[in-house]
Amino acid sequence: MMDVYLQALTGKIFKILPSFEENPDNSRRYVKLLNCELIGVADLFPLLKEQVDFIDIMSIVSFLANDDSYELPTCRQLVFTAIERVKRLQTQIIDEEE
Repeated sequence: MMDVYLQALTGKIFKILPSFEENPDNSRRYVKLLNCELIGVADLFPLLKEQVDFIDIMSIVSFLANDDSYELPTCRQLVFTAIERVKRLQTQIIDEEE
């Protein structure tokens, strides 16, 4: 179940970029909702709270949700960093299940 969520999370994080390009204010609203979702997911899957990559993802999304001063290059860099962390987290979880 966690692996299915993480696959969906990649798309949710990527969606930040076109949203930011179209309308930065609406993008920040979307990211705030995503931030709330990640907090809830951490409660559903307590194992995630112990994973450095998940903490990185939460930190990135929290920054994007709460800082109004960044521009597109920073947003792009952080989105791709978060996606990379999701992929690493997926690999870690698959390895732990085997």
